[in-house]
Amino acid sequence: EISVRDWSSDVCSSDLELSLDNLPINGRRWSTFALGTPGAVPDGNFGLVSFRGVSGLLNNNTVDGGDNNQAFFAEEKGRTRISYSISQSSIQEFQVNTSNYSAEYGRSAGGVVNAITKSGENRLHGEAFWFFRSSDFGAFNPFQTAVVNSGGTFVTVPIKPGDKRHQFGGNIGGPIVKDKLFFFFNAD
Repeated sequence: EISVRDWSSDVCSSDLELSLDNLPINGRRWSTFALGTPGAVPDGNFGLVSFRGVSGLLNNNTVDGGDNNQAFFAEEKGRTRISYSISQSSIQEFQVNTSNYSAEYGRSAGGVVNAITKSGENRLHGEAFWFFRSSDFGAFNPFQTAVVNSGGTFVTVPIKPGDKRHQFGGNIGGPIVKDKLFFFFNAD
C-alpha cells in the first residue's frame, strides 16, 4: 500500500502539494505514481498498470469513493484516451492496494487505486501553473540520423524531431460559509 498523506499537524497542505507536483512524471497523470508500488509494471504502451502480473483491465479505480472506471474498456477513465477528467493538481492523496484489501475496495482481480481530491478551507488558496517541454532544450539522439547529399558527398547528420508541449492550469479554493461550506475549482 502506498499513500501520500499529510500525517503530521505541523506540515501545511501546501508542503504536501509541492512534493506531489515536484515528483517526475510524464503527462501529469496522478495515477502514473502507482508504478512506484512493488509488483506494478506498465501493461502495454497505452498507460495501463499491471499489478502482480494481472491485466491492467482488471484493476479498480475510485475517486472520492466513486467509480472512476470506463464502462466498456474496464480501465481508468481517460487512461488510454486523450481526454482525462481529474487533474494532478486536484489530488490531495492517493492510495494503492495490491492484495488483501477490504470488501469496500472490491471489483478487481488486480490492484485498487483510490484517490481523494482537494477541497476548500477557511482561507482562500490556489495555484497557477504552466509546464513547458520543448525539444529545443534537449540533446540530439546519436542514433537518430539522416543521410543527406551535401555538395555531391553523402553526409550523416543528426536529426531532432520537434516536440513542444504546453500544460497549464490552476485551482482555487476557499470558504463560502465559514466552517460550514467550501468551494474548490480546478482546471488543467
